[in-house]
Amino acid sequence: MARAAAAVFCAAVAAAGSAGCSAILDFDGPLEIDAEIGPDPCAVLEPNDSLETALAIAPGEDRGLGICPAGDHDFYKITVAARDQVVIEARFVHATGNLDLRLRSIADGKIIAESVSTDDNERIDCPGPAPACSQLAPGDWAIEVYGVDPAVTNTYRISLSVTPAPPIDAGM
Repeated sequence: MARAAAAVFCAAVAAAGSAGCSAILDFDGPLEIDAEIGPDPCAVLEPNDSLETALAIAPGEDRGLGICPAGDHDFYKITVAARDQVVIEARFVHATGNLDLRLRSIADGKIIAESVSTDDNERIDCPGPAPACSQLAPGDWAIEVYGVDPAVTNTYRISLSVTPAPPIDAGM
């Protein structure tokens, strides 16, 4: 891991405009990287800490995000058409911090469905039986991801799938 850290440090120094950087790289052993390189999950799509600041996400998106600092709540806005089938997933490692998932009315904040488990990942299907979620009316809705305990922080991935309902056969 020290070799990878030296390479990342050297790249950071060079990116900062330093005149040079030296590192000894040993390629005899396997290169071990212990962190995903990408944006800070605590900063992606922020601020989105209330219904009023909910940021729109589209079907098919799969983003790496974070509940941080402790006590953070993340809100996302989704738009559905008549009779759409909606699947919302928050994927995370429970042992790192328990997160839960809610679907809310964006108009009044009322909780429509809530997924609260004590293992990895949360999922809401609308319409679906567990957790109970009826067919959503057309319009805007809010997704909320939050730590069960106010001290919880954790990273997670959020994904949204929306399947349009088949057309109604007017001949039947």
